[in-house]
Parts: sequence; C-alpha cells; structure tokens
Amino acid sequence: MCRISVWVIAAVFLLPATIVNADGAVAPEGSIQEQLALLNATMQDIAKILQRQIEGEETNLLIKRIELSDRSLSSKKDRLRKMRGEAGNLKEKEVSLAGALEAADEEFADSLEIDRAQQVMLEQLEERLQATKRRRQDLERELVVLESEVRVEEEDMEVLEAVLDDRLGLR
Repeated sequence: MCRISVWVIAAVFLLPATIVNADGAVAPEGSIQEQLALLNATMQDIAKILQRQIEGEETNLLIKRIELSDRSLSSKKDRLRKMRGEAGNLKEKEVSLAGALEAADEEFADSLEIDRAQQVMLEQLEERLQATKRRRQDLERELVVLESEVRVEEEDMEVLEAVLDDRLGLR
C-alpha cells in the first residue's frame, strides 16, 4: 500500500512539472493537452492498481476471518465432544447410584428398624443421585446451546467459503 501511495504522490506532483519546458517557458497548448491525457491515463492506471490492491486486501481479510472461525469451530467441537463424554459418564453414574440405592432399599426393607448409619447411607446415596441428575441435566442444556452455536458457525463458515470461492473464481 505504501509503494502505491508513493507512486500516486509522485504522479500528482511531478507530472504537472513536466508541462513546463526546461528553460521555464510554458509548453505549447497541444503538448499540455497531451500531458493532461497522459496524466489522466496514469491516474486511471493508478486507480485500477489501487482497486486490485483493495480487492486483494479484502480477500486476505476474508481468509483470516475463515481461519479464525475455523479455530473457534474446532475449539467448540472439541468442547462438545468432551461434554458429550461427560454426559455419558454422568448417565452411567446415575444408573449405578440408582442401582445401589435400590439394592440398599431392598436390603433394609426386611429389617423392622433401620439404624442411624443405614439411614445416613441411604440419604447420602439419594443426595449423590440427585446431584448427579442435576449436573447431567445442566450439562444437557449446555450441550443444546453449544450444538446450536456449532451449527450456526458451520453455516457461517459455508457462507464465508462460498464468498471466497466466488472471489477467487472457483465457482
């Protein structure tokens, strides 16, 4: 960008100086018009070069945006995979705790009185089961939100890639 700016400055300030002859006299009318035509053509060329440079910069920014979106999407997909694994583990833990609680209930159902230690154990099992259920439900809500974000980002990536393909003439 800096190189082109130097060319623009040079063209604007130096070309009009060529209209004056070496001895300081003003050049004849015909040559002034030729010089102005040359200056006009040069300015048009500079405008085309600047336009191509702008398009190149926009393409570079689009590529960088795609790269950043791709990193973000990869990060969210990794997080999604981990959360799904954790949800599966919590479900297994929930089943295990429910089984343990049911077995303890059956074991203590035959006895007429449950001593305090047995009662505490049943309460702790029930609390752990409820806490596990709450954590799994919270995690499943987070999963729904994250899955939605991933879908939106995937759609955005497709749009960005289509724009880049169009810009590069690949479509």
